[in-house]
Amino acid sequence: MGAAVKQRVYPLLLEAYSEAFNRGSPVVFGRLHLTADGLRVRKRMIPWKSLGEASLARGDLLIRPAPSADASAVRVPAHRVPNVELCLQLIQYLSQRA
Repeated sequence: MGAAVKQRVYPLLLEAYSEAFNRGSPVVFGRLHLTADGLRVRKRMIPWKSLGEASLARGDLLIRPAPSADASAVRVPAHRVPNVELCLQLIQYLSQRA
């Protein structure tokens, strides 16, 4: 049943998130704020061009910097990120287009 719910709800949420982002509004997933400039985690801003890889690992959303960036990885417990799978998809998409 969970997969069926995701199949119906996720496209609607993704559309709403995309529309908000394209209007210039930050898309908020708990502590994570996706903005036109980059990903804000608490008070830390990571520009999209400095973002390397984002993944789910061992119950955390793991955000690694690009090899050329002078920054450390960020770990956020997945249970603290609403719609973590959609958040991950958007982060991956936005970092690739930067």
